[in-house]
Amino acid sequence: MSPLSVLNRDPSLGPFSQKAMEGHPCITAEELTLAYGERTAFQNVSITIPRGAITAIVGPSGSGKTSFLMCINRLTDLLVDCRVSGRLFMEEENILSKEIDVLQLRRQVGMIFQKPNPFPFSIRKNLEFPLKEHGVKKPEAINRRMHQALTDVGLW
Repeated sequence: MSPLSVLNRDPSLGPFSQKAMEGHPCITAEELTLAYGERTAFQNVSITIPRGAITAIVGPSGSGKTSFLMCINRLTDLLVDCRVSGRLFMEEENILSKEIDVLQLRRQVGMIFQKPNPFPFSIRKNLEFPLKEHGVKKPEAINRRMHQALTDVGLW
């Protein structure tokens, strides 16, 4: 198993002021371990990520970088035979708690994968879905936003 490393950038070296870092940490992992069946992706990861910090998660392929990120928005819940142990907090809330509203958590913590993972829908439905989830219901507003997004990335 390859080591997973998480590096926090010193905010005094860049545009983030110490004031943005004050208060409670944004994300804290304590002895976080994730396993897929008998295979451990990573174990006993502990880190505090301050608000406003630029943080890099580095390591070779298969070291658990994506798996760590998937824990933060609970995508690991969707995987058969996946076990997460330890403690994981966003602000001061235990996001591994059974009482957490996972949909609300995922609205705050997005995930962008290295390779596209569209739902098994049409392109249109893949673009409509997040808009509707975030309250955009009027067809003309949906069409306008989809057109703009596709134009912005050169696909219209």
